[in-house]
Amino acid sequence: YCIYILRKGKVRILFKDKTNRVRIARLIQCDEILGLTETIVNLPYETRAEIITSSLFECVGREEFIQF
Repeated sequence: YCIYILRKGKVRILFKDKTNRVRIARLIQCDEILGLTETIVNLPYETRAEIITSSLFECVGREEFIQF
């Protein structure tokens, strides 16, 4: 698991509803963090990210984050 930090671009966060339709949860802007809760509690990601514009991410691994 990793924590992702969006440094450039725009990303759409998607999830599946109870009827299995893909829905937009929200739009992510620069310097927002993705996957924090899942990384802390060590659970699978429940959403997925779809890149809208050319993007750049930083990644912090779970072990590195926990040590921090």
